[in-house]
Amino acid sequence: MRRSTDRILTTHVGALQRPQALSRAMAEHGEWAPEVLGELRTAVGDVVARQRVAGIDVVDDGEFGKTLWMWYIRDRMDGIEGREWSPDAEPLLKGRDRDQFPGFYAWADADASLFGYMEDSYFGSTITRPVVTGPLRYRPDAVRRDIANLQSALADHPETEAFMPVVAPASIEAGLGDEYYPTRDDLMRALADAIRQEYREIIDAGFIPQVDDAWVPAAWDRSPEYDLESYRRYTGRLGAQNVVAGADCEFGFRIHPEPGWAKLAVLAEGAALASGRIWRT
Repeated sequence: MRRSTDRILTTHVGALQRPQALSRAMAEHGEWAPEVLGELRTAVGDVVARQRVAGIDVVDDGEFGKTLWMWYIRDRMDGIEGREWSPDAEPLLKGRDRDQFPGFYAWADADASLFGYMEDSYFGSTITRPVVTGPLRYRPDAVRRDIANLQSALADHPETEAFMPVVAPASIEAGLGDEYYPTRDDLMRALADAIRQEYREIIDAGFIPQVDDAWVPAAWDRSPEYDLESYRRYTGRLGAQNVVAGADCEFGFRIHPEPGWAKLAVLAEGAALASGRIWRT
């Protein structure tokens, strides 16, 4: 990874706004149609160039070849079927969260998602419930296509560093039905073994794999003590006066207000707790 001694380098989380024409083409013809493959490669070239113009140092392909976040992986693994969502489907998350945020989970169950999303006809066309019905095996065709598109976009700028977002096993497992593996632990191990090939393909291509475990901040199981060690580490290195507590990106249109405001409250509590301990020592 690049380092800088004279300025702060810039990057971003990964997904960028896919052109609507590309989304429509992917929804109507599928991601492997010849006319779509050409349009996808062009769009990746454009989005890489736009990132460079905007001043982004470490770029990516905008995740244009994927549906969205964890959902794309079902198109890259054998053993997963897409089924219509139904009221009888397994809840997206079990546990005390459902009691603490009933409004959020009523919305999530009805919407089959923990997040909102921007208008994207390709993503909307793929909303089904993924269910594991056989042994999981990774198919590398799609990631190799995405790697080739990003390499093409960077052909004239070999000095530009690039990353590719990949989903973490725990985020794939969220909301994934299982009719094959004996336990959820067995399922998680199988997911980790399968997705490892995607990580390796990206590393071998010379790109940085950015492991996206957005399920961690989306799930609520945390307390003000959760980030205390992080506060200590950053204040120790940067100076307490230079640290500002912040939250992740799960706000705005992407998340229900109940856990959103609760996370802000815990953020403030955690910062106050850390402040009391840091300035006391």
